[in-house]
Amino acid sequence: MDKDTFLNEINKVREVVNWTQVAKDLDLNVRTINWYIDGHRQDTNRMLEILQCAKDQLLSRGTQCLKRANSLII
Repeated sequence: MDKDTFLNEINKVREVVNWTQVAKDLDLNVRTINWYIDGHRQDTNRMLEILQCAKDQLLSRGTQCLKRANSLII
């Protein structure tokens, strides 16, 4: 693997770390929303569904990037 390819793959791993942090932040937001808004349960549940979907998509993308990085390193 040449230097440029290696650096490119390192940047992909960094991107995974960033996306993972975003997903963790989303998870915190979900719990915060759930805690603060108790009187509007239906709206809250819809908001939670949307945030959970976004989180799942980010984690899926992160997992794919990590698998790709691992396959290149090994």
